[in-house]
Amino acid sequence: MPDGRIKIPVAWLIEKLGWKGYQKDNVGVYKKHSLILINHGGGTADEIKKLANKISKDVFEKTNVKIFSEVVFLK
Repeated sequence: MPDGRIKIPVAWLIEKLGWKGYQKDNVGVYKKHSLILINHGGGTADEIKKLANKISKDVFEKTNVKIFSEVVFLK
């Protein structure tokens, strides 16, 4: 980019950090695409949001890359 920043595929980072296919209780990361979070049945929107935040925190702690969500959560 002209301002010196670089683009890094977030899906690649998430996969390399081992999140692809991850499942805890009723929510998880789709085994075929690391940017898709899944409700396996009985999960809540809050659980999905917590998982997204957990993944973002892990990516930042291990790579110093901040992930910005394009999703808007409505209650």
